[in-house]
Amino acid sequence: MKIGAATLSELMLLGLLICLSSIVKAQSPAAPAQPIHYTLTPLTGANGVDALEVEVRFVGNRVGQTTYLLPSDVMGGHERWKYLSHFEGRGVRILARENDKRTFLYRPGATVAVKYLVRSAYAENPSGGYPFAGPVILSHWLATLGVFIFIVPENAKTAPVSFQWKPGSTHWESLSNLDHPSADEPLTVASLLESSIVAGQHLKMVDRPIFGGILRMAAVGSWRVPVDEYVDLEARVSSSQRAFWGDLKGPLTITTLALAGSGQGSAGVGGYRGFAHYISASTPSTQRIREIAHELIHIWIPGRLGEMPRGNDEAALYWLSEGFTEFYTQRTLLRTGVWSLEDFIGDLNDTLYDYAANPNNRQPNAWTSTRFWTDSAVQHIPYLRGNLFAYLLDSRIRQASDHKIGLDQVIFRMRDRWLNAPTDHRPGVLDNLRLSYQELLGSDDQLDALIESHITNGEFIRLPVDMFGQCATFEASEPPSQQIWQAVHLAALDQQQREACARTVP
Repeated sequence: MKIGAATLSELMLLGLLICLSSIVKAQSPAAPAQPIHYTLTPLTGANGVDALEVEVRFVGNRVGQTTYLLPSDVMGGHERWKYLSHFEGRGVRILARENDKRTFLYRPGATVAVKYLVRSAYAENPSGGYPFAGPVILSHWLATLGVFIFIVPENAKTAPVSFQWKPGSTHWESLSNLDHPSADEPLTVASLLESSIVAGQHLKMVDRPIFGGILRMAAVGSWRVPVDEYVDLEARVSSSQRAFWGDLKGPLTITTLALAGSGQGSAGVGGYRGFAHYISASTPSTQRIREIAHELIHIWIPGRLGEMPRGNDEAALYWLSEGFTEFYTQRTLLRTGVWSLEDFIGDLNDTLYDYAANPNNRQPNAWTSTRFWTDSAVQHIPYLRGNLFAYLLDSRIRQASDHKIGLDQVIFRMRDRWLNAPTDHRPGVLDNLRLSYQELLGSDDQLDALIESHITNGEFIRLPVDMFGQCATFEASEPPSQQIWQAVHLAALDQQQREACARTVP
């Protein structure tokens, strides 16, 4: 997804997977074995629904004290705890030592039930502004991310949870990726925070068969795109990507908030077995395809490759989590036939142009990371730089292995190492990249050198001119800004050659 922090109408958000679960610390040995039960109920006022009630039930520990974290700093937002209020419970004393924490005191081993209210961060459907301030809870519908509304225990990322929607007197229907969890991947605190929920009166939910499961989708807000057309597109892209990765089965859930206004802004947040899509009425279908593909890749990158740093510190690794996602968005759309060869070359040329024209393209990673959420031009750098870095790394791996392997094999090794690791000791995504690279190529010296020069120090990336072999060439071009950039030119090919190139490029 392409991004703009201040206004979505400037450009599409660059497929931002925020590692929502990273706000929770690593699993503690004392994490509860019994599931933590979360129940969500809309509450009505004089003009319709005006709040959500969240109930949290859990079995207390032997100490008689548990601290829960409230929504706070992630995705560039701050103080989201201010939308939560009226904490109460029976047989429990609630201490508010800090705004973003609540400590519950109870009889050791007791079953604890705590309720609180969640208010809307918006008075009306968001339009061209920042859509991640907090939950959208309006009189006739709601849309929220789990990270905006749920309190979670400290030191319990992998603690099991269960979720229930209770419509109360509203008779609202809801759709969430927390519905119907699979037996082989039970819900945890991490998946709770990576969830999204939409609900409302007469909510239209549609589903489609996809590779290995069912896709479910529902939309709320100012919806003007035919739902059936939209979900057909989602099903095509998701099936093709699941086939590419070949390791995921079960349901896929997409919750959609159609933003108010007539702009073309859109954004996506990848999460647990699906993503939340924020989209404006005028967003072109080509942009929707790309965004859907980008957000779905986030299921694997970094979702099934490694852990990200906590909170807003994760921006230091967006070159990997977002940049590599951009690379695999382009690659899988081409390889699976959703894009033509011309579509792929055109999108890559846009990437090369935008990278060369960005005034921050030579800034070091530490500089761009600290400004990611405050400067819309800087926000592009990790996506563009990381994308081109992945092409460069793929080329170097092929050369070093005498064309026996490429970046795909390193990424699949990362996935396998992550899946086989204990859930409370899974590797960090950068460490996993280094270890997987070393296992396949014998040393990670070349990888470290590339990261140091092009990521850490921000050295400008130029791709090898013969990287695509006989299929296409890279040449220097000069756009109106007089900034020299590389451009890809597709070779003259017959039909058989075109089909071969679509399978092998990049």
